[in-house]
Amino acid sequence: MQALEHDQLVLHYQPVMDLRSGDVAAVEALIRWQHPQHGLLPPLDFIPTAESTGQIVEVGEWALEQACRQAQAWREGGLAVRMAVNLSARQFSAPNLVSCVARTLRETGIPAHMLELELTESMFADPVSSTAILMRLRQLGVRVAIDDFGTGYSSLSYVIQFPLNTIKIDRSFVEQVIHDPHAATVIGFVIAMAHELDLQVVAEGVEVEQQEHLLVTHNCDLSQGFLHSPAMTAVDCERWMRQRISRPLVSIPGGGDPGERSPLNPHRRRDRPRRRVAAGV
Repeated sequence: MQALEHDQLVLHYQPVMDLRSGDVAAVEALIRWQHPQHGLLPPLDFIPTAESTGQIVEVGEWALEQACRQAQAWREGGLAVRMAVNLSARQFSAPNLVSCVARTLRETGIPAHMLELELTESMFADPVSSTAILMRLRQLGVRVAIDDFGTGYSSLSYVIQFPLNTIKIDRSFVEQVIHDPHAATVIGFVIAMAHELDLQVVAEGVEVEQQEHLLVTHNCDLSQGFLHSPAMTAVDCERWMRQRISRPLVSIPGGGDPGERSPLNPHRRRDRPRRRVAAGV
C-alpha cells in the first residue's frame, strides 16, 4: 500500500466529552491518508483497498502504535486522557493480536487502562472465539468497546455475552433523537440497560446542543461529535485540550461545581459529578 510504504498515513484525534463534568474523557484516533496529489483522504477512500489486499493488519498495527505513543506523550505532558483505537475485522482475528497489543503497551509505556479498543458487531460472528480473544485483551488491562451499537441484529446478546467496558450508540439514533420520540426512547433504554450492566455509554455524532441536552436527561456518560470538535491533528488537539484547562469554568443550568476533579487536572476535586463547560468553548 503506497500510503504505508511512503509514510503518508496520519492520525487525527476527536475528543470524547464527559457529560457530567464537561471534561475531555478520551480521544478517538482516526486514520487519514495525506496523499501527495489529492490531499487529506478519509478512510473510506483507502481502507477498503487495504482490507482487500490484507494490508489492513499492518495498517492497524501502525495506527495502534502511533496512537499509544501519542497518548503517552500527552500523559507525560500532563494530559492524561484515554485513547480509543479502532480494530479491523482482520486485525481482530489475527493470531498475533493480543501479543501485538501487549508489545505496544510495553514499548510505548501507556498504562493498559488508558487504551480502549473499539470493535464492531460484525467481528463477533464466532462467539466462542471472540469471547476468548476479548478475555485475553481484558486480562492485559485494556478496555473494550463495541462501536456503532444498534446497527446489528444481535446487539443485546453481544452486550450480555461479551466482556465489554463501553458501548457507543450509533450516530443514526443520535441524529433522530430530537425529532423522533421513539429514537429517544431507544436511547434511554440502551443507556439504562448499559448502566445496569456496569457499562459506560458514548453517544456518537452529537452535532447540536439539543441532542446533548436530551442525552444528559437520559444520564448518558459521554458525547462525541462536531458539537465539541471535529477530528484534529495531534498538535491542534493538544492545543484544544490545554485551552479548556486554562479558560475559566462557568456553571450551566442544572449544576456546575468548580471544585470537581478533571482528568486533565488531577488537583481539582470531583465531589459532585455535575456538568461544567469551559467559558468561550
